[in-house]
Amino acid sequence: VTNKDVDTKAVLSAKDRDAVARLRTQFIRVMGRRKFQLEDIGYEVDVPALIERKITGIPTPVFRGEATGRGFRALLLLDRSSSMHGARTKQAERSARGIHHALDFPFVTAETWGFQSLMGGQFDLTRYAPDVDQFDTERSGVGGATPLHIAIRLATRHLERISDSRHLFVVTDGSPVWGTTAGKNVPRVILMRQVRDN
Repeated sequence: VTNKDVDTKAVLSAKDRDAVARLRTQFIRVMGRRKFQLEDIGYEVDVPALIERKITGIPTPVFRGEATGRGFRALLLLDRSSSMHGARTKQAERSARGIHHALDFPFVTAETWGFQSLMGGQFDLTRYAPDVDQFDTERSGVGGATPLHIAIRLATRHLERISDSRHLFVVTDGSPVWGTTAGKNVPRVILMRQVRDN
């Protein structure tokens, strides 16, 4: 579900604009960092890469080269479970708008996904339009459980397919809650372990 048909744009308050400016400064620092990449020729050998090449026999690059960071991909996960109802929904949406505004510069691609579980054993995902400024709460309402462990697993798998630098933002009010199709709740300690592992 996307919300491209929503024409009204939320106006950022002065406080939100200040927060966006601070975030942009941080993101620009992250983008501008110099990072190492492996190359076929060079002067400095990357020892772990050399060891891996010797063990596997695969002729992979082993010299360290330096490259300037140039943008990144970002994915924002937005908790849409029932515990986020009311003021928390507005706060989460406000955070998402601020992050998107802060990421609005070249070489950055950002996506926003909403997640919840409306029935036991079910995972519900909403993909919002890339330029989201207004959330369509009528169509993608708030309710159900918090399958945070599944949302993070799907998000990391999605980001792993991308060769760019990747960042995952999670906006939630806390712990995961998940029920089976039989109506039993999975213990929180198990869910937290899965969140950590993912």
